[in-house]
Amino acid sequence: MKAKSLTNKSGVSSEKDKKNESKKTTTKSTVKTSDQAKPKAKTAENKKTVAASSRSTTKSSTTAKKAVKPTAKATTAKVASKSDTKTTGKSTATKAGSKKETVQKSTAAGKGKEKKINVSSSRLRWKGSEPAGSHTGTIGLKEGSLHVKDNKITGGRVIIDMSTIVCEETNEELGRNLKAHLEGGDFFDIEKYPYGEFEIKSIKSKGDHDEITGNLTLKNVTKSVTFPAQINYTEHKVKCYSSNFLIDRTAWGIHYGSANFFRHLADSFIDDHIEIGLLIETE
Repeated sequence: MKAKSLTNKSGVSSEKDKKNESKKTTTKSTVKTSDQAKPKAKTAENKKTVAASSRSTTKSSTTAKKAVKPTAKATTAKVASKSDTKTTGKSTATKAGSKKETVQKSTAAGKGKEKKINVSSSRLRWKGSEPAGSHTGTIGLKEGSLHVKDNKITGGRVIIDMSTIVCEETNEELGRNLKAHLEGGDFFDIEKYPYGEFEIKSIKSKGDHDEITGNLTLKNVTKSVTFPAQINYTEHKVKCYSSNFLIDRTAWGIHYGSANFFRHLADSFIDDHIEIGLLIETE
């Protein structure tokens, strides 16, 4: 009987043990489950955090974009402003150009009546010198005009035709050779520079004569010259003829035979100064 009792007790105890073990297992599984749930919860929390962070980042980027947009607008405004300035500048320039043109037209109108020159009776006279002697000749004018108001020349411009150089030599061969030399690269280089020009800038009365100041262009070089002249006015014509005056040819880049540029020439040099006289007569 005792043995049975022990057996029963043992059986009871084993049942209790089983129950306890079952509880422990249940507890462990519950713990495990809760432990497993925790990472999920953490994962969910992390996701929430990430989502929140993402939303925060999105908001901040949206805010940044919003903040950037006004800057972009401001930049565009600046560019537009510059564009407007350019446009305004152009319109201002156009207006200024119009004013300038108007001024030029009114000035031209203010110069008086334009009178075309008579090319057959107008010319430029020249004289060049060297130790052995001197040479003279003429150069014709291609076209031009004078502006006259109240019997006074107020302006004018003539074109010098460099292909019409005439050398007044008694020896025809010498004249031909001299003409060819003057037309070549050593002197006026007429193939490259076929025309010269004289433009009247001002005329001052000096009692018994007038003083003309103007721009003389030769070989594409322009220099101011001043010389005395006599001007006769009739009802239909104007005749202007200058006294002879000197120009330094080297100022226009004509250096051939110049003692100032070629020291070894001795008595073979050609004078730097050319004597000029201008006759202009209107039609």
